[in-house]
Amino acid sequence: VKSVEEMEHFLAIGQGNQTIGETGLNAVSSRAHTIFELRITKTVIDKKAGKKETCYNTVRLVDLAGSERLEKTRESKAFNKQREIEGKAINNSLTHLGKVVRRIAELSSKKNLSKAKFKKGMAAISWRSSKLTTLLRDSLGGNCKTVMIAAISPAMTELA
Repeated sequence: VKSVEEMEHFLAIGQGNQTIGETGLNAVSSRAHTIFELRITKTVIDKKAGKKETCYNTVRLVDLAGSERLEKTRESKAFNKQREIEGKAINNSLTHLGKVVRRIAELSSKKNLSKAKFKKGMAAISWRSSKLTTLLRDSLGGNCKTVMIAAISPAMTELA
């Protein structure tokens, strides 16, 4: 894309393709994870020196579908086999993401861990265990800054 307007256009197309459905806990539930990836390329040309320098950056906005308890989802009038399959897939990918994040945290918290051992530990992480962890590998284990914002249900039924 070459402009903000063009980017917003593609974002709107993606939102239009997002799968949404009713569950026992949410009338308008996202039924899949959404990843919006923006790759930014900046090229600086130094005419005097005759050099061209290009810098690449990637910004990923990720909306993770929430995990859900199947027995609560079944309570919905809109429940069907498709909702069950979607719920299982969402929960599976979130489980694998949690395992990857836990392993990264374990490696990061170890004191006196050499860079070589850290790299070896990162290479041993099962990034391919789900499509989600494969797609987010650079955001989680690369040379990056990652910020996470979580929306957590305050419902007492979710504490059990």
